[in-house]
Amino acid sequence: MADSEILDLIFDNVKKVIFPEEWIEIDLTLSKHELFTLMLVERKGEITMSQIAAYVNVSMSTATGIVDRLVKNGFLVRNRTETDRRIVIISLTEKAKKLVAEIQGIATRYITLIGESLSDEEKKFLFGIFTKIIGVLNMKRDEIAPKEEKAAINRITIE
Repeated sequence: MADSEILDLIFDNVKKVIFPEEWIEIDLTLSKHELFTLMLVERKGEITMSQIAAYVNVSMSTATGIVDRLVKNGFLVRNRTETDRRIVIISLTEKAKKLVAEIQGIATRYITLIGESLSDEEKKFLFGIFTKIIGVLNMKRDEIAPKEEKAAINRITIE
């Protein structure tokens, strides 16, 4: 299969994978960074601002803006720790938990549907391919991204 055929296959069908019909019913007015932040906080339970910035790969000021919008829209809450009042802990509201559960439910249904149509051998093969693709993309990210979009981020660990 030629690279152009693979590209055509992706463009012609990615909508079916990324935007299944059920997603129309969910209010997805969130940016990708906001959605990734909600998913991360759901997985971790409670998280610090620096952890969000590192995961989403943005500066602390950008992470603050993301969290500000999510707090304003009722998805996140900020709390300070009792041991060190300078540390802000972020957690999900019930509204966010419901949204994340809906998204995970839709994704799980699609994964199950796909999984049921594959043999165990095909599942292992597919997992291996995805793992290899992710590894290649992680190694080649700098080569793929346009040079002018690179931003130097200096991270200083304060803990």
